[in-house]
Order: sequence, then C-alpha cells, then structure tokens
Amino acid sequence: MRNPEEALSALNRGECDIASFHLPTCPALARQILSHYQRHLNKNHRLIRFVTRCEGLMMRKGEHEEVRTLQDLSTSGLSFVSRDRHSGTRILLNLLLRQQGLAEDSINRTSQPEFTHTAVAAFVASGMAEVGFGVQAAAEQFNLNFIEMASEHYMLIYRQDRLPAATLRYLTTLLQSRALIDRINTVPGYATDNPGDISTFDQLIAGAA
Repeated sequence: MRNPEEALSALNRGECDIASFHLPTCPALARQILSHYQRHLNKNHRLIRFVTRCEGLMMRKGEHEEVRTLQDLSTSGLSFVSRDRHSGTRILLNLLLRQQGLAEDSINRTSQPEFTHTAVAAFVASGMAEVGFGVQAAAEQFNLNFIEMASEHYMLIYRQDRLPAATLRYLTTLLQSRALIDRINTVPGYATDNPGDISTFDQLIAGAA
C-alpha cells in the first residue's frame, strides 16, 4: 500500500509502469490536491479514467445521529481515528476542514493513525473510536452509518513516454469489459467513470467544472 506521493515517485523513477491516483470531483478541491503534488507531476503524465468513489464520515449505527457535518464533528468532541498523515484521504479531509473554516486540530483525533480505509472502519466498529473518515464501501463492510462528504475520481496514471501502446490498449479494453463494469456496480459508493478514457489533469478538471 503506497500513498499518492510514494506512488508518483515510484512511477517517475520507473519502478512501476502504472500507479493509482485519486482526485476530488469538485474542481476547486482537485486543483488544491494537484498543487500539493505539483513537484511530482509533468507533461508526460496521462490518466486512465476508471471509477468514482464516495468518502465521508462513518459511525456505528444508532449512535451520534446529531453529527451530520464536519462542523458537528468539530464541536462534538467525539474521538476520531485518522488516516496516516501522508495518505490522500487525510489530505482530502484537511482540505474539507479548511474549506469550512475549521482547523485540523479542531477534531479530537486518537493518537493512533490507521493506514487503510478498512482499518479505520474496523477501529470505529470495535468502539476504539467514535468516528472515522473513509470510503463508503469500508463503512458498509463493517455495518456502519456513512455520511458522504466528497466524491473522487479514482484513476490510473502512467507516463506516455514509457508505457507501450499495446499495453495501454490491453488495459483500456479490460477496464471497459462488461464483467468488470458489472462487478464495480455491486460495490457500495463506487460507480464507473468513463472507464478506459485517456485524459490529462486539465481535461479532467475542465470536464467536471
């Protein structure tokens, strides 16, 4: 499991041919995310579109029903389990807090960060924290309530100066296969997002504006 910065660095060093990358569907948030990773991005990068996914708050069912927003979370004092500091999800949450005029330390974070969405959901389900933030699929896997805060494009990124054309054709054909699309449609909070289409970051953001 790599965070986005590690994945981009590995791609640029030639340690992998393709990496995953996620970007908010909100253009303003997307531009802020790109600014964060700007030193790792260059004109040779291309995106292969795949899916969108929902991220938000997760809590045990029947508890803390007064918490519906990040402002509610901030004032509640409820214990909150974070992702690790360099994860894309942690960066997204910090941007959402800033967008609503909230400081990062306004959330009552537990001392132990987690490194995956499922780990966060399991932490909340076990009662070790009252609230977490992650993808809807993880929340539903652990029978948690989910309140959507943002949606993201989840894509593959490659360098067009390095990836063989035959490999690219094979991959885009696979992403457009009916079997894969049908499978995606069964995963909570995920939806197909023009799978297999090739895009630049500017084109993706312009299309979402």
